[in-house]
Amino acid sequence: MELVSSTKFILKTHKSIAIETSKGASLSKLFEKHSRLCFGFATFIGQRVTKGMFVPCDEDGNFLKEPIVESDWWKKIGEKEKSEYRDRYEEAKGRVLFEGNWEYSRLLKRVKNKDTTDEYNFKGATPLFTIESLANKNGKYLNPLLLTKSALKQIGYVS
Repeated sequence: MELVSSTKFILKTHKSIAIETSKGASLSKLFEKHSRLCFGFATFIGQRVTKGMFVPCDEDGNFLKEPIVESDWWKKIGEKEKSEYRDRYEEAKGRVLFEGNWEYSRLLKRVKNKDTTDEYNFKGATPLFTIESLANKNGKYLNPLLLTKSALKQIGYVS
């Protein structure tokens, strides 16, 4: 699923309710589902953007390199360290919300070139720089951002 603005999300879920209602689905259950999804989406897009939403990062926001067996740095560490690193990397990868092989700095430059505000300073991740601000610019200044299974789970699409 592509990241969309809250308006598009609400219209899309409303349309799906109309379709399901015409097929005989319970209106009260559909309303409950719609409310849950809208609340989940509102909570999701209100989050401040972090590097870890695009690429695997540790708890301090440092990029984690993909554990590639052929790389020099990987060959230099022991088996215990490799196992621990793989676990940390996979956990961090599970927190990534947007699909794709992101070059975070390239994304930042692309957004900054279209908007001169300081809203896109990732270091502080100001409250103004939320997923919603990305959604409102999605497709205009950025290629469409696709949501991962982790993002869909936060919204309520996947259990």
